[in-house]
Amino acid sequence: MIYLIAGSQSPMTKKQLNRLLEERLQTIDDFNLSSLDGRDVLAEDIVFEASMLPIGTLRKAVVVENPYFLFKDKGKNKIDKEQKYESMVEFIKNPSDEVDLVFVADSINLDEKSEVLKAIRKYGEVTIIPELDSSKWLEYGRSYFRSQKASIENDALRELIDRVNGDLNTFINEANKLMLYKNHINLIDVTLMVAKPLEGNIFAMTKALLSGDKASALDIFFDLRTNNVEPITLVSMLANQFRLMSQIRYLDSQGQSLANIARLLGMPEFRIRYSLQDSKKLSRYAIVRNLDTLYQLDLNIKSGLIDRYYAFELFILNFA
Repeated sequence: MIYLIAGSQSPMTKKQLNRLLEERLQTIDDFNLSSLDGRDVLAEDIVFEASMLPIGTLRKAVVVENPYFLFKDKGKNKIDKEQKYESMVEFIKNPSDEVDLVFVADSINLDEKSEVLKAIRKYGEVTIIPELDSSKWLEYGRSYFRSQKASIENDALRELIDRVNGDLNTFINEANKLMLYKNHINLIDVTLMVAKPLEGNIFAMTKALLSGDKASALDIFFDLRTNNVEPITLVSMLANQFRLMSQIRYLDSQGQSLANIARLLGMPEFRIRYSLQDSKKLSRYAIVRNLDTLYQLDLNIKSGLIDRYYAFELFILNFA
């Protein structure tokens, strides 16, 4: 049987994979499970491994992680020039009865034009693990702390979720760190023990600028400067925020739904919703004008025409 498990949160894809393997193999050992990295192994080699019948067991599974050839954004890979997918497509159409071939993708942004993906969708089973939205994040967070015989207050959980920036691995690591300290977590614990990510600071700075609160934006900038964050990094990240707002505003003006915009941009729907709300505090012209200003600022700093800290402070003070 052929399976594809796709999701951007690795703890959830691993959980789904383990559930599938336990169901199909009952017991798991070195004789009935092979793991391959799709970035290092040719498609023909994957087919060869999946064609080998199990020895000393009734069934085996071949798990292919990082199947980059299924992604819309494949990036560069050293084995690309040698890849031939015809044999893989044929195997998917006529798989072995004794072998399960399982692709595990760490992205839901799949290449629907891929012949391999088309074959998997037609002849196999595809499980897409959706992004956690704000309500599911809270549900998952409470459930995780309960499973560890601990508890967390609602405001502390919301702050923790904000600080991990939608990354489930980071959430689990930070939650475990908090639970080493105590079994009932409050907001002060999270504030003291979990660092705000740089992107979170940029998000807060953007909201402050859009609300006309330049004093708060400057406070965030001074804190980041104390932590040796370079202005050129802030310029780049702010430009990304305004570029995203510009894209969302354009797609919204074309009548696209939030779900469609999230799918087109490969982002969680709740983030699209918040960005759209924020973007409406500015005209589309103002968004583009600020993008141009950031581009010029980046050029001036890199050319050494202006002191980088002074330049970024002026950008905040002159923001319109």
